Amino acid sequence: MDFRIIAVPICEGSNKVGVEHGPKTLMKEGVLELFTKNGHYVDEVIEIKKNDIVPLRNINKGIRNYKSVFTINLSLAREVDKCIKDGVVPFVIGGDHSLGIGSLAGVLNNYDDFAILWIDAHADINTESTSFSGNAHGMPLAFSIGLGDKNIRTMIFKNKKINPNNIYIIGARDIDVGEQEIIEKKSVNIFSVKDAKLFSLQKVIKTIANDIRSKGITKLYFSFDVDSMDPNLIPGTGTPVSNGFTLEDAHIIFSILRDDFEFIYFDFVELNPLIEYTKTVKNCLFLLDVYTKGIKKTFAR
Repeated sequence: MDFRIIAVPICEGSNKVGVEHGPKTLMKEGVLELFTKNGHYVDEVIEIKKNDIVPLRNINKGIRNYKSVFTINLSLAREVDKCIKDGVVPFVIGGDHSLGIGSLAGVLNNYDDFAILWIDAHADINTESTSFSGNAHGMPLAFSIGLGDKNIRTMIFKNKKINPNNIYIIGARDIDVGEQEIIEKKSVNIFSVKDAKLFSLQKVIKTIANDIRSKGITKLYFSFDVDSMDPNLIPGTGTPVSNGFTLEDAHIIFSILRDDFEFIYFDFVELNPLIEYTKTVKNCLFLLDVYTKGIKKTFAR
């Protein structure tokens, strides 16, 4: 597959510094070589810069670091949009998961009908009204379905939004009350780690793939938050939740990448090397190796 790697050193969507060092850490430790080794072509590596703040008339005080979150995600949305128009697949490395705001905006500017696979310990579907923290990394899915702050949810895609029933959250085990209400009201698909253990993760992944096919959807957006993993394996993340996925589980999750869908976007987010470096980076590189091995190879150039 032909990729463009987009590094997004954003921490403003969370409440802990250090996550902004995720992209540089992984680049330093050889993530680019994993793409080449596993048969992929990377045409360019881009870093989103923290440019001058975009002038905004209305500032939403319910979202922490609002101006920075908006500005960085607007830049990301434009880069993702350009990637797709250039015929390459964006692979975004974060940074906190608020980058989902910009990446979904860029994808929505090009595609109308796709499913989202959101691998995460959290549902990330709060609005500024339901969030206890005001941290934007817990809000991207809400904006994508047309809820919350108007400036953000109309960033570049105007009135386009995701069908909530085309969202599949896998691994959630820390869900706020307001998020649960949105999930139930909007019919968002959610599978906890408990569900995966009860019904077997293989069956959950197969059920999701079959459900997506039954809707006639062929395009998938794939987002992987490292806090979906058990914190004993990935201690270096800002919002760890116990009883997460194992490395063996990751193989099963990534197996869907070998399926006959057209993958239009990938990311890997929430590594915070300042919290813990050695074990976290080692296991993140293992996950990225499995991740990129699972993705269909580039055709001969």
